[in-house]
Formats: sequence, C-alpha cells, structure tokens
Amino acid sequence: MKAKRQFAPIWLLAILLALTLYPLGCQSGDDDDIGDDDDSPTGDNDGDGWEAPVDCDDERAESYPGATELCDGLDNDCDGTPAGFEDDGDGDGEIDCMALLWGVRALTYSHYIELVDALIEIIEGRSSDNCPTQSHATSAISATAVDGVEVSTEQEDMTITGNCSSSSTDFTGSLLLSSYQDNYDPVEATWDGELRGLTLTTGSFAANSTGATSETLLLAGSVSGTEDIRVNNQGKDSASEWGGVNLALELEVSGLSTGIPEFLRERSTELQIQQTHRLDTCHTEQSCDFEEETFSATGSASRNTSTGSWMAQTTMLNWLYRFKTPEPGDPKQETGCYFEPGSGEIQVTAPGANDSAEPWTASIIFDGDQACDGCGQVTIGETSVGLWCGLAPLEAGS
Repeated sequence: MKAKRQFAPIWLLAILLALTLYPLGCQSGDDDDIGDDDDSPTGDNDGDGWEAPVDCDDERAESYPGATELCDGLDNDCDGTPAGFEDDGDGDGEIDCMALLWGVRALTYSHYIELVDALIEIIEGRSSDNCPTQSHATSAISATAVDGVEVSTEQEDMTITGNCSSSSTDFTGSLLLSSYQDNYDPVEATWDGELRGLTLTTGSFAANSTGATSETLLLAGSVSGTEDIRVNNQGKDSASEWGGVNLALELEVSGLSTGIPEFLRERSTELQIQQTHRLDTCHTEQSCDFEEETFSATGSASRNTSTGSWMAQTTMLNWLYRFKTPEPGDPKQETGCYFEPGSGEIQVTAPGANDSAEPWTASIIFDGDQACDGCGQVTIGETSVGLWCGLAPLEAGS
C-alpha cells in the first residue's frame, strides 16, 4: 500500500523572504547637496523614496537610510555595514538570524501529511528486488468524529522492513504506515460524514545510498493526521471540516533535494508539534454564505548544527479568518488574516560564538488580529529590531 494524499492541507504554508518595508523619508531629485553641482536628478530606481547616492542600493526598496535591518546579509539602513545579528557568530556557516527564519518555517509548516507521502516515495524510489520488504495487514479500530460519533472502521497497515541492500541503497530498520477512510452518520441528520486518518511510525528506519550520489534518510518517531468532513446530503455545497497533525519526529536528511522541505534538508531535525485546523462553510442559503477557518499550533523544534543546536518553540499561534458575502454582488466582508497568525510568538535560541559566550536569542510576535500585513515584531536579544515583513507562514495561491 502506497501512501496517498488523503488530506486537504491543514494549513497552507508561505514562507517568503521578500521583505518589503515602507519608506521612511524622501530625498530631492537634485543632487547638488553632494557637491557635483550639476543639477541633474539621479532618479529613484527602486521606488522607495530615496535617490542614489544617498540610497546606498537604489535597486532594492528594502535599503535606504534608516531602514530596518533584515536577515539578508545586506546593509539595509545604509550605515555602511549589515547588522551584527547578520554575523556568523557561532561559525556554523549560516548567519545567526537564520535561526529565527528557520524557526518560523519549522513551527508553521503545514504540509507534514504530504511529507509522509514524500518519505514513502523516496523509500520506494530507491528500493528493488523486494528490498525493503513490504507486508500488508488490516486491523479493526474505532475513531471519534468531531461531533462525538464513534466510527468502527478497518485500518490498512503496511510495514516496510529493511536490513537489506537494493541496487542503490542500504536499508535498515522498519516503519509502519497506517491509514483508514470511512463514511459515518453524524449527529445532525442532514449531513453525511467521512473520517480519514494517516499515521507513520518508526522506532528507527534508515536509507543510505550506495551509488554515485550520497544520500541519507533517517527516521525515528511518528507523524499522524486526522480529517473529518461533513457534507450536506442534499447535494448542497455545505461542509464542516476538522483536522489535526501531531508530530514527534526525528529526521535526518542529506543529499536529497526533492520531496523534503528545504529547511529540513542537510541536517538533523527534531519536531514536537501539534497543529489543528477547523473550516466551517455554509452555502445552503443566500443569507448563510460564509467561510470561517481557525488554526492553532504549539510545539518545539531543534536543528543540529556543526557547533550546537538551534532551538525554537511556540506556546500558541492562532489564526482566525472569516469572509462573508450577504448578497450577490456585494463586497466580501473579511475578518482576521489568512496569511498571518492573529496572535502568538516564536522564540529561538542558537549557540554563542564559543562555549563561554551567551547564546543568541530572538523572537517574533505576530499581530494578524490588528494588521493583516504579513509582518511580525522582531526582538533580538534585549533589543527591539522592528517589523520584518513577508514572513507570513501560509502559502499564497495554494
């Protein structure tokens, strides 16, 4: 049994590094003040309100005198040097502030169920001649729907067992992939329901390539997800959907460039995350034309580097997004922000420059309840840096 995508994305994640800030000032088109006295305007190529040479990089709107320093390795505020947090203080090959951007990605990434499919595809793509072995079984389980209905269903189990060598890869350990899908009768008689579940668990499983390309995939732990859909049995476009993902996963990936998110590659990562999602829609009556989504995330993540570990955690991130169109042709009424948490904070810690140095710390606070701008208030150490924008964790266009 091959894992198939059975879940609508619980969240749809967009981690962007196109960080755009509003201009803080404007300069004259006349450049006499720099001493050349030619009265010729220099222009404002990037449209940030500042002209070269006062604007130290007139091709980037994020750079102008007094701009907020970003995590891009560039001189954004035109003081002649990037910010200190853009140094590689711990010598791991990445500038320090990347720990914060990695924490945002790791704790708000929504496609962990798709990650299960990707892992299975990687394993099967490198197997041959019954290596690793696949065995199939079924088991009776009981699942509980969001409205409390108990559903007895049959779960399909596939065990992948290694301790063998295929034509390209050495496999060791084993993992179990379980899935179920069943219809049920919800408490509300005007609805039909469907429950789905998918779980990958492994004590230890490894795939190490032996061919020309060196690849490593090590798995330990579990990823599980549930989905509950209730659809109006009169054929109306009405639904209530609930889902969740639970992770207790250790993942080490090297040499793999597809199927695995970039922030999980070339390193060992441990994730302890819980995510929930609820979607309510109503299209049965014109006066009941709305969609409302709520999200939440809690958990922690760590990433091993050559000089220590990056650690990230959040106590709670929350989203609320609702739109309603009361009558045809009326403008859409929106509440909340789809691409930014309404509230919540992510905190990260990274190693210091040496054993005696203080660790590097940072945090980002989201405020989508007040301003749906994809920005977060960043603090590094004890210093408030300002808004970093373009960090909204949901993926646009998905």
